[in-house]
Amino acid sequence: MRQLTGMMRRSITYSKNVFLPVTNICRNNCAYCGFRRPPEHKDAFLMTEEEAESVLKRGADAGCTEAMFAFGEYAEENPGFKKTFGKALKDAGFETVIEYTAHLCQKALDFGLLPHVNGGVLSFEDLKMIAPLNASMGLMLETTATIPAHKDCPGKVPAVRLEMIENAGKLKMPFTTGLLAGIGETRADWANSLHEILKLHEKYGHIQEIILQNYTPNSGQLNLPDPAVSSAPSGLSAPSGLSAPSGLSMPFGLSTPLSLSTLFGLSSPSGLSSSFGPSAPSGLSAPPGLSAPPGLSAPPGLSAPPGLSAPSGLSASPGLPTSPSLSASSSLSASPGRLIPPTKEDMIDLILLTKNILPPDISIQVAPNLISPAELIHYGVTDLGGISPVTIDYINPDSAWPEIGGLEKTVEKCGYMLKERLPIHPKYVKAGWGGEKTLELIRKLADEKGYRKK
Repeated sequence: MRQLTGMMRRSITYSKNVFLPVTNICRNNCAYCGFRRPPEHKDAFLMTEEEAESVLKRGADAGCTEAMFAFGEYAEENPGFKKTFGKALKDAGFETVIEYTAHLCQKALDFGLLPHVNGGVLSFEDLKMIAPLNASMGLMLETTATIPAHKDCPGKVPAVRLEMIENAGKLKMPFTTGLLAGIGETRADWANSLHEILKLHEKYGHIQEIILQNYTPNSGQLNLPDPAVSSAPSGLSAPSGLSAPSGLSMPFGLSTPLSLSTLFGLSSPSGLSSSFGPSAPSGLSAPPGLSAPPGLSAPPGLSAPPGLSAPSGLSASPGLPTSPSLSASSSLSASPGRLIPPTKEDMIDLILLTKNILPPDISIQVAPNLISPAELIHYGVTDLGGISPVTIDYINPDSAWPEIGGLEKTVEKCGYMLKERLPIHPKYVKAGWGGEKTLELIRKLADEKGYRKK
């Protein structure tokens, strides 16, 4: 339920996962990406099977239920991949990264973890091949707008991404998608993107959640925005009072590059090994021109200013706060085409817009390592995504996951209850959805309501 009434507390869900970045080589060249590396770069990598197994074991030992595989889109199309990693991949018995990832998905199932693949756009043939090994899958739509940040990115053509999301619906695959705010789109683009997602969900019923992610500059970016056209947001803060789990593997803040083998506590095996993570000096700071890096904390219990009204044409749920009208004054709408991290008010506006366009059976998710959930859950956020006690967020490596215990306290202080789910949401667990080879494990891990069995 979305409204807090009487003594009943609305649940805020999350899943406990491990993050496996199979490769950081990608055919796209997004201006905001801090993960991608060209094949010839010293930090380009392809994860070895031994490294993957080490992460999976640590995840299983930590009680995780999700193995989240995120990697660059069709790395083989990037010039230089074959020369740098082709032989190692072939020696391991695979022709493509997606074939190799399918093999690792089976490894995850063997360790008792449910795979969730998000590797960019996949062809229908590749999707059909890997879907049976996944409890759910994902692809961020990001935006339906054509923006400068997606120049030279064949996989970021909106129609191509919508086609894959539709193909997942044809396969009855529970699916996660989302919007990336602050990459050059406008508020009108948000509405258009949400309506496209709605059309697909009305047709196939497979969208389990939508991620509303705020663009956050990070130290790994190779294509840093021009300080003259990109500024830090006001009023947007990182999670307050939440600390990263102790012992978490972190590749940044080091004076030398860190190899995947070192990161996962392994000796360097032959084959697919390479180094990961750009070197960075101790005391790492945000890119030049961005004066508000992740790590700033908001005052505890921060709430929206009184007297705010909802955007024109939007209404908040009874008993929930409303947002200022941002349709004309939004920093994003005023600066289309530029990389500008959204403000807190922008994110509130996006959440309310999403609530008014999408049906309540689609969970609304924000990333608790990129923005404080305490500032947003009152507006309709229902999910905090995958959180790892074992691995970092390789896409946003400067932003540590919050400790689950601390996050639970934060959510409870806001009057809600943190509840663990599987990578496949309860509705789809009860309906018997998910990849054929995952169903037995789903039944083993889920309780009678479809949540994580205690």
